[in-house]
Amino acid sequence: MLGAGVSLTQVRITGNDGPGIVVTSDGGLVLVRTPMVVFAPAGTPNVVSDNTGPGVLAHRGSVHVDMPTLFERNGGWGIWTDGVITTGDLMHPSTTHVSVSGNGTKGSCVEIAFHGGARTRTETPCEGGGIFSALNSHVKGTLNLLADVDVSMNAGPGVMAGAPITLSNFSIVGNGGPGVVRTDELMGGVSSDIAIDFPLLTGRITENGGDGITSELGGVR
Repeated sequence: MLGAGVSLTQVRITGNDGPGIVVTSDGGLVLVRTPMVVFAPAGTPNVVSDNTGPGVLAHRGSVHVDMPTLFERNGGWGIWTDGVITTGDLMHPSTTHVSVSGNGTKGSCVEIAFHGGARTRTETPCEGGGIFSALNSHVKGTLNLLADVDVSMNAGPGVMAGAPITLSNFSIVGNGGPGVVRTDELMGGVSSDIAIDFPLLTGRITENGGDGITSELGGVR
């Protein structure tokens, strides 16, 4: 558990009794200014898998994945953040491969908390899907950029977000819930003219357990 931010290179975070990575801060937007970055040299993917909680749990911050990384078979969401998430590079597709697959499928998850130096461990039923990105209603002009990403076979929705979503070079396939959801239920989502954008039309959303695309806060382009 980390109180500020973290940069990770060439790591395997697997099989932990709780979430793989937890980032917390009482500083509000500190992690938005100094976001968590997950990256590794090309061809050497990071692995965040088989943890009994979310693969990444980032409170009051954002998650940026800049190099190949596998978030797979975690008990909760593959990635859960109170802020926004970016993967890959919209202008240079296929330089990064991010896989978020098979998450939310375990029966029991573990939550770890610290209060006054004391550690508590709580077991709860697992809930989750691929990527969950909430946005504080006071943060405007911010979007989720998901490029070169495969979100597949997760127990719940593929992607759920409160901020606008831009998708490029993506595959969102076979998830147990809807494919992509832009919702107003996440921390007071900010409305916009374009809620979900596909600028390069390089991707597919298919065979999910609900609607392919759902937008409650703006249009689809």
